[in-house]
Amino acid sequence: MNEIGNDEVVAALQVIIDTFGEHIEPHAIALVTQLSTAFKNYVGAGEDDDDAAMAAAQCLECINTVLKGMCERPEMYRTMEPHLIPLILQILGNDGEYLEYVEFALDALTFLTYFPPQISPQLWDAFPLLYNAFDKWAFDYLMLMTPPLNNFIAKDPNHFLNATAN
Repeated sequence: MNEIGNDEVVAALQVIIDTFGEHIEPHAIALVTQLSTAFKNYVGAGEDDDDAAMAAAQCLECINTVLKGMCERPEMYRTMEPHLIPLILQILGNDGEYLEYVEFALDALTFLTYFPPQISPQLWDAFPLLYNAFDKWAFDYLMLMTPPLNNFIAKDPNHFLNATAN
């Protein structure tokens, strides 16, 4: 996994995860860690590198496939959050600079807000970014924003009310 070199390798990994998803659990944290690192590297390649942008998107797609495979083990999400929350915050918090990755970030945010029994304080940092993204540059993604927004409000209405009052 340390040798991810191009989008074809990431695409092949996606097929493997799709096919053997139920057996991915022991490797889920390592996969998410490596895919998160690979995403950061690909995004760092610059705007002009289309292959890197495609590979970055495929990294996020693989991460979401791993998250989908962990639905029956919600406690696993908490251990993946340190790798995923920075990616989500980066994508949602840069005034549309990472627009091509918003759909993947919102899917990951939906998994992280729906399956664990509680929403972590770190994950609440994404809530105001969702609002700002919708208000300023990502209004076309309202349908994908609705599930995590609903999860934030339904799982911790007191935190929502206190945060919005301040």
